[in-house]
Amino acid sequence: MPAFSGLIGFETGEVAHLPSESAKIGTEEDCLSITEDVHSSPAKADEWKRPAKRISNDDVLKNINNEEESIVVESASSGIRESTDGISHDQSEAKESSASYRKLQSTSQEDKPKPKLIEVDKEETSPSITGFRFCDMEVLSSVFSLLRCGECGDFSLLFMEDNLKRKGCASTLRLLCEQCGWKHSFCTSKKQGKSFEVNRRIVYGMRTLGKGYAGARKFCTIMNMPPPPNEKAFLSNSRVIGRHMKAIAKETMKKAGEEVLSLKKDVNSSEGLPVNCGVSCDGTWQKRGYSSRNGCVTVISMDTGKVLDVEALSQGCKQCERHEQMDKNSLEYQMWRADHTTCKSNFQGSAPAMEPEGAERIFQRSVELHNLRYTEFYGDGDSKSFSRIKNIYQDAGILVEKKECIGHVQKRVGTALRKLKRDNPGLGGRGKLTDSLIDKLQNYYGIAIRCNVGNLAGMKKAIHASLMHCASSEARPLHDHCPTGSASWCKYQKDKANHTNLFKHGPGLPLPVIAKLKPEYIRLSENNLLQKCLHGKTQNQNESLNGMVWQRIPKEIYVGRETLELGLYDAVSYFNIGSMSIIKLFQALGIPSGKYTEEGCRLQDQLRVNIAQHKSKATTKKRRKVIRGLKKRKDDHNKQTEGVSYGPGQF
Repeated sequence: MPAFSGLIGFETGEVAHLPSESAKIGTEEDCLSITEDVHSSPAKADEWKRPAKRISNDDVLKNINNEEESIVVESASSGIRESTDGISHDQSEAKESSASYRKLQSTSQEDKPKPKLIEVDKEETSPSITGFRFCDMEVLSSVFSLLRCGECGDFSLLFMEDNLKRKGCASTLRLLCEQCGWKHSFCTSKKQGKSFEVNRRIVYGMRTLGKGYAGARKFCTIMNMPPPPNEKAFLSNSRVIGRHMKAIAKETMKKAGEEVLSLKKDVNSSEGLPVNCGVSCDGTWQKRGYSSRNGCVTVISMDTGKVLDVEALSQGCKQCERHEQMDKNSLEYQMWRADHTTCKSNFQGSAPAMEPEGAERIFQRSVELHNLRYTEFYGDGDSKSFSRIKNIYQDAGILVEKKECIGHVQKRVGTALRKLKRDNPGLGGRGKLTDSLIDKLQNYYGIAIRCNVGNLAGMKKAIHASLMHCASSEARPLHDHCPTGSASWCKYQKDKANHTNLFKHGPGLPLPVIAKLKPEYIRLSENNLLQKCLHGKTQNQNESLNGMVWQRIPKEIYVGRETLELGLYDAVSYFNIGSMSIIKLFQALGIPSGKYTEEGCRLQDQLRVNIAQHKSKATTKKRRKVIRGLKKRKDDHNKQTEGVSYGPGQF
């Protein structure tokens, strides 16, 4: 009997299931609250050092199958309602305040079929099986050797593979009877169009993991499987998947625009005219260091938190690079140029110029695409994007208004103080401007903005009070600007109102250090800057989307525009509608999604909902800040103890 070994992914009988989908999870604002416990009471800090219980997949399954805490999906015009039976007030409040919950509410009903609960504890009793399995061919061959031939009844069946007919991960297997010559061939996967289902699945799976052909080949090598489709076939499958994913993403962005129109229809009384709305705009690059050849620009609605439009920009085209050295006036070059109608490069310029260019393209087509005018621009102030788009709607007599992301404005404090410390060597050290104190000042600056939304005077006063509060010491209290009364966040003023003595000052800051910090605080509390922060909103949703994009595209390897767009549109679809994007893709490819794909997608969405709820709790946010503070203090202590141990050319 010939040797037959290795693993092959077998496809079993397919059973159709209705897809089930939970809403896309976004990242809500990491709103900070003032915490002084870590700086004033070591006991309180130790209390927060205890590890919290992490949410596992088993916990999610238990919550799904628990009748008292299960999510109830109702066919109501408002979308989806979640029952809060058996859930504490803190958990219920976290649901209502999270972006995850809001997106769950706003997702359209037709994309939300009522899901079935996953029976994880009951054994499968159905005789039919579905999906793919990794199967050792030696085990399967030994099983077939125990069976009789259907023609002659002899125990002489051979189990073989036809290597010449293998297509990637889809193998052609053969049963042959040595006695009578009976034979039967079958393939390990169904064929969908020009490709096999297993090949489409492995290509998409690798792309979602940020891997390509090399990753698929390495996976098959480690699993002792035949190699995946060759590189040409892999790229061909990737292009087909990319086209369908682009269509799905555009559909989700179109529905996101319709949601904004429905929310704003009462604002604009004139029917059919473009509607004004606010968006957050951000750019991201495949490679750091302002030398990337690929970049993306994304625009997200501030009203719904969903992506409205994106632009992928790439400088690379292999055909153009091959003909770059040719004489531009030669006949050969002119003929090639006339035939080169599908150039992969859609941007010429430096990497930093990608964000302004992409933002301008998106804003120019906003009315045509969604009948929306993006009249409020929420940005991070890192590029010239606003200067390129502020006059886009000038013909309608509208100027785009600039709004600052308060998260990025808050980071400017840390950047400015670290630069000040670096430029003035005597400014740092014990009892002076340490890294942990810089983080504390940056944190308090953000709190001052968030606690005074819409109040410019109160915001300026709170920012100045936060500096004086942190600079205070036992010998020199500087709490005159802090709010007074027993409800004050300043524990010094609280002690004063309650006639207690519980607050203990830290080391504070020397007067020369305070004098150096004041000009920076004056600059960072100017009216023209704080007026752009009165809305109290952030650009965190764009950062979340950027992370999803680069999870799907490898940052260490250059990719072409087709791969860039596949990763971008896959991330957009997943951001807007969650794992339903996977179900929609398989439907577009003509592939049944399957039982385990649907259950896995639902589990993944539910897991993200639970994690978002956990992270949005006030106690969890406070614990994260305290842990960051403890790490900074430990790092400062180690640096002061060790001295300078590393520096370019210093040793």
